[in-house]
Amino acid sequence: MSKESSISIKLYSENNLKSYSILDLLINFGWSCCIDNSQIYLPLNDNDEWNWLKEPFNFDNLKKIIISKSMADEVLGVKILWRESNNIGGILLIYPDLSVTFSLIGNRVEDQSGVTDFSWYIGKLIPAIINNNINIIEISCSEYY
Repeated sequence: MSKESSISIKLYSENNLKSYSILDLLINFGWSCCIDNSQIYLPLNDNDEWNWLKEPFNFDNLKKIIISKSMADEVLGVKILWRESNNIGGILLIYPDLSVTFSLIGNRVEDQSGVTDFSWYIGKLIPAIINNNINIIEISCSEYY
């Protein structure tokens, strides 16, 4: 049986924050865009086609693309993993209005009954954000079987 799990977060900042700043905060907190020496992301001018690219990891190049997408008010999309686990993570989408969707894929943290342990993920996402004067308007977690 397949399972889809995701976390949606709506953010607000009075500082005219750009969406790429959210990714920077998460990377500085312990998330990584490097997956098996590759980076998986939505390219510039994707126009909601969701044509994910996988390339050899080059953080400087990825950062330029992410900043360009943010300045063009495009959806940022990148696969991220928790650096200490190197196999727990998902697809992160950051919208220009600072809405964030994190779709959990692959290995995930679950409780004893097999339900996703959303508190583990929230504990790895929210502190990076709220410690930087960004307000959280809403958090929702969902799991579908």
